[in-house]
Amino acid sequence: DDRGANLLREPELRRFAELLGFEGGDEEWLQEYQDLSVRHGFRAADGVNLSQFSDIVNDKSGNGFCTNDELNEVLTALCHEEPSLTNEADEDWAALPNFGSPKESAALPNFGSPKEAL
Repeated sequence: DDRGANLLREPELRRFAELLGFEGGDEEWLQEYQDLSVRHGFRAADGVNLSQFSDIVNDKSGNGFCTNDELNEVLTALCHEEPSLTNEADEDWAALPNFGSPKESAALPNFGSPKEAL
């Protein structure tokens, strides 16, 4: 969340998906984002809160399912892009149910497959 609103909006969730291997174009992403909003009950215009994000990454039947290791890999990549995120990330991970520390893990999540588009 680059605004401090505790919500991930479409561009931020797209970056997450890209780190998972999403390679689709704008139209394909917008459709995927709309599908996620319907499936996980969030308003697309608002974005996802921490609980909804947790639902997305824990939904084993959905495109956003991720293991702890995979989430850690994305977190590591994001922290390399923006080093100031490191302390915030540690605090955010502590708040997530069933996730442990990001330092305990490492691989790429499953929006399909790390190397496939959604």
